[in-house]
Parts: sequence; C-alpha cells; structure tokens
Amino acid sequence: MKYKNVGLIHAIAICIVAFNVMACSNGDNKVLQADGKESIQSSIAKVSHIAEGIEKTYEQSIQRKCMDNNRDDYSDQVLIEKVDQSVYDEQGRLIAQIYYAKPVIQGDSEAVKKINAYFDNEANAFYDQGTSVTWFSKDAFHQFKDGLELMKERWGNEILAEYPPRYAMDTSVCYMDENIISIVQVRNYMLEHNSWYCYGSTFDLRTGELIPITKLINIKPEEMKAIFLIAGNIIDIGVYEVLKDDNYVIDDCGHRIDMKYEYFYDGESYYLINEFALEFRTSSVLKWNGKWGENLEVTELYYYTDRTTGQIACREPGMS
Repeated sequence: MKYKNVGLIHAIAICIVAFNVMACSNGDNKVLQADGKESIQSSIAKVSHIAEGIEKTYEQSIQRKCMDNNRDDYSDQVLIEKVDQSVYDEQGRLIAQIYYAKPVIQGDSEAVKKINAYFDNEANAFYDQGTSVTWFSKDAFHQFKDGLELMKERWGNEILAEYPPRYAMDTSVCYMDENIISIVQVRNYMLEHNSWYCYGSTFDLRTGELIPITKLINIKPEEMKAIFLIAGNIIDIGVYEVLKDDNYVIDDCGHRIDMKYEYFYDGESYYLINEFALEFRTSSVLKWNGKWGENLEVTELYYYTDRTTGQIACREPGMS
C-alpha cells in the first residue's frame, strides 16, 4: 500500500491526534484511558515539514523485508547460547518452553567482555535475578511459573504437552562490522495470552558502550516523533509528545525510556521500536531508510519468532 497524497497523510495524523490515548504498562498488560493534551493544529504543524512528499510503502513480500537484517552470517563471530529452564513432565514431554537466547561475542578485548557481561545481566534479569536494562516487566518469570502451575491443574500435562506455553527471548545479530554490532531480540510470553515484544541493542565494539542512534545519524526528537506519528499504528500518542527540543526521554507511567537507544540497525536502515503499538500486547518496528522529504521511506513491521524455523521473522500489521 502506497500513500502519495500528503493530504491523506495529514488526515491520518489528525485522526491519530484527535484520539489521544494514554497507556500504563505493568509487565505485559496495558491499561487504557482516554486523554487529550494537545490541539490537533499544534501537533500537525510540528510534523508537517516532514510529511511533505512522504511515500509510505508496504512491500508485498514479508520474507524479503525481513531478510534485510539477516544478509550475513555472523555465527563464527557471535555464538547464541540458550540459557534454558524449560519444563518437562515425568514422561519427558515438554510442557513449557522457557529460555533466554544469549549472544556471546567471540574475543577477549575489554569491550567484548563488557558487552558479554551486559547480556549476562539481561539473562539473569529475564529470570527475575536482577534489573534489566532492556525491559522492565517486573517478576515476569515468577508470574509465568505461577500461571503455569494453574494451567497444569486446570488442563493437565496432556494438553500442555500438545500446546506448550512459552516464555522465551530469541536473539539475532542484525549487523556487525569492525566497529559496531547491532542485535535484535524478540520476547514471547504465551500463557493465558500471547504477546510479542521487540528490543534492540547497538554497541561500539571498541568501547563496549551502547551507541545512541544520534551517533549514527542526525535525527532530532521532533523528527523521531514525526516518524512515530505518521508511520506507526500507535495506541498511545501522548507518550511521544515530549519528544521535542533536546529531549529524547519518554515516560511510561514512571518508567523512563531513552528513545535514542530504542532501535537496531542493519547497516543501511534504522529500525525504531514502538512499544505502544495498536495491536494489543505487541511492539511494532518502524523501518526507516534514514532519509527525509521525498526520499523518506518508512515501513511498519511486527517481529516474532517463527515456531517452525525457530528464527526471528516479521510481518505486516494485521497479518497473522
């Protein structure tokens, strides 16, 4: 689907701003309440300079779009180790798939050690043993285990073995060269509901530090907001209204999120993560080509793990 009519884009933005929704997140559940903070005219004015000439394209091939961040094989440079706590019954049947796929960069430099330590911490936090830098679902693992026990009592192992619940984090290297590495992760919580959330981490291989997107490309807070407002199916507009002046930090009911770090990179395009997607219990990814005006291209994608191949994949909005 292509949008060449700038008036149509403005109309979409008006509808989005007119229905301003605030969301508070506790783990995987979002509570919604209506709110209206800013006038339609004001919001449209802020993004109109970027809207001119925008052409938003949804490609027909889902697989082709997802191949962009899997063009090279980095398996000889980065190992993916599964920190596995899956549950089996007495007959050896899998009744709950639980794991954290942890990237381990090969090498002994201080920078590599620092990055690997970062993901050691994330793996521990995944099992409620520490604080995650990437996400903030408190006690998610213990909540999953408690829910699993209730399902075992209600349905029995026979049913669970046929449809195993899932608490998992999958990981893929999106891009790597001698200076940087960019990693995409997808978390799946499938118990009483099924949710998918996407995370990105981009590191400097010389220092071991996380790289803000502003170090790779010049993007102002207002421009970042414009991409979200125009291209994203957003359930919470108000949360992005603070992206202005020099502020890249948003607040999700007390959780401060620095949007400079909410992305991953494939060497050409930038993938901005929208934690407030319109589809319930998911995060969407806005693939941006790094250009503006008539050359700007943004595609919205939803990332998940293909249960058949075990690989991270993506789809267009509204497609299962």
